[in-house]
Amino acid sequence: MILSSFTECDEHELVHYFTAIKYPNKMQFFDEGLATYIGGSMGQDLNYHLKKLYNHFYRMNTDTTNIMKLPRIDQETDPAYILGGVIIKYTAETFGIQKALNLLIYSYKQNTPEEVIEKELGIPKDKLNSFLLEYIKKYSGN
Repeated sequence: MILSSFTECDEHELVHYFTAIKYPNKMQFFDEGLATYIGGSMGQDLNYHLKKLYNHFYRMNTDTTNIMKLPRIDQETDPAYILGGVIIKYTAETFGIQKALNLLIYSYKQNTPEEVIEKELGIPKDKLNSFLLEYIKKYSGN
């Protein structure tokens, strides 16, 4: 995995290596979030991507009515990775890293990220959008 990845951080890819072994049915949203939280993405740390996403939302007047469905911004920043990173960061800082890792036990075959976030973190689906926007702003330093 690392040898074939010329544009990624080794730490990011190593997270996937270990999560693939321990959590074979994990949801990509939480897996990419954990990998981005720990190892960044595309050579940049989570804070870099949070600032970029914040700027994209607030300076480009992006429609954020359904933030979980946004497409890639560019070759470097994928909102799904960053939003997953926000959830992992929030969970690790609020409840501890073990709780964040517990998000990976849910199977993509039976659950959606929104369902798991509501069940495990108590953030209702109808409040998730505003929660994510608030934390993107907070974590981006803006």
